[in-house]
Amino acid sequence: MLTGPEYIPEDAKKAVVLMHGFGSNGDDLFSLVPYIAKDGFEDVAFFAPNAPTTTPMGMGYQWFSDNGWTFNDRDGIEHAKDLLEAYIQKHICNKLGIDFNDVAIVSFSQGTMTSLFAAPRFEKKLAAVIALSGRMMWHQELEDLEEGEFHKPAVHMMHGEADEVVEVDESRIAYSELEGLGFDALTLDIFEDLGHEIDERVVGKIQNYLKDCLK
Repeated sequence: MLTGPEYIPEDAKKAVVLMHGFGSNGDDLFSLVPYIAKDGFEDVAFFAPNAPTTTPMGMGYQWFSDNGWTFNDRDGIEHAKDLLEAYIQKHICNKLGIDFNDVAIVSFSQGTMTSLFAAPRFEKKLAAVIALSGRMMWHQELEDLEEGEFHKPAVHMMHGEADEVVEVDESRIAYSELEGLGFDALTLDIFEDLGHEIDERVVGKIQNYLKDCLK
């Protein structure tokens, strides 16, 4: 079972899962919670699990292998999807008495690769995925499925034009792919002077999207 920091208010009715990037940990994104969970989030719980394995460098965690910085690890990302789905069902939904459609994911970098892969393939539909500075993995598989064989949660992507780790075009490609697959609740915000990071503008957008998705 995945583990990591969490904040659960009394009578929580909604939940947000924060998914960190390669070589980081749950505490990293969990540090955003005080800035996100302001007015309007009184009944929202926040969970920031550590990814399942440590990186080859022994620093931080990874959702699946970077495989020589190609991130071509189909078995690994499938395993991460299964672990994440079990974590949401058992540790969040069952614990709080809520459904998958009461849960949103906020993900960054490799966390975004994982969330965009996992959410359409979960057995139940999430409320939304907020996908920061990442890319979409194995999207061609979804093109071969029939309508109704995968889920289409709301997806809100954000990326910095100055990202030196994951090129901004990866989010543009993901937007095009998701649009072609029939995802209609879909947005992409590009920040011209933003690198591979999260700043106050991104936090403000996260707040707005979560309020809309979890209302």
